Amino acid sequence: VRQVRDLGYKIGLHTAGQFPQVLEEILRDLYWVGMDVKSTPERYSAITGRQIRWSSILQSARMIVEEGIEYEFRTTYHPELISEDQLIEVANIISKLGCERFVVQAFRPQGCADQELMTCADKVSLSPDLSEKFKDMFMEFELRSFS
Repeated sequence: VRQVRDLGYKIGLHTAGQFPQVLEEILRDLYWVGMDVKSTPERYSAITGRQIRWSSILQSARMIVEEGIEYEFRTTYHPELISEDQLIEVANIISKLGCERFVVQAFRPQGCADQELMTCADKVSLSPDLSEKFKDMFMEFELRSFS
């Protein structure tokens, strides 16, 4: 990363944040970080299919906010995977860390092997009230890929 940055390139990173010790090594060389926060602490392993320590997710998120680089935190929404109440909980958690930019992106069925998730993917929507709530919580809030 440092060698590429030294060539004059701005480096961006997409991460799930589960390896904060690796992120810490390269964070100061990055221009931008996009971090996926998949769900609430209780649902994280179910969503990811892996045992991931929530403390690692929080540590990575704190480091990103404190580094002072450009970033976004984002959560993919599908009502079968995460409820609107759980989405609010995620937003509250990252807001308390000092996050100023939050993106909720619609689930996209491309590459998904779960037929049940794919069948209702085109019907994914958020309540308008929820969108307004997030606009009040963050300096920048975006709904991405919702039709």
